[in-house]
Amino acid sequence: NASVPDYVIQFIVFHEMVHALFPAVVDGKGRYRIHHADFKREEMRFSEYEQAQIWIKKNKRNFFLR
Repeated sequence: NASVPDYVIQFIVFHEMVHALFPAVVDGKGRYRIHHADFKREEMRFSEYEQAQIWIKKNKRNFFLR
């Protein structure tokens, strides 16, 4: 029985809130960018960003469709 650490839940909520601040853009090549540079910079401000990324990468098969 796997459980998701609080910091991962908090990161996912933070990530979704960043979408409200930095909506998707169309870049100079006409590509639709959801997680563009400004978005990623803001997302990385999450205090446990690295730890959350490591946990998600390690456990994504158990919790995410992709």
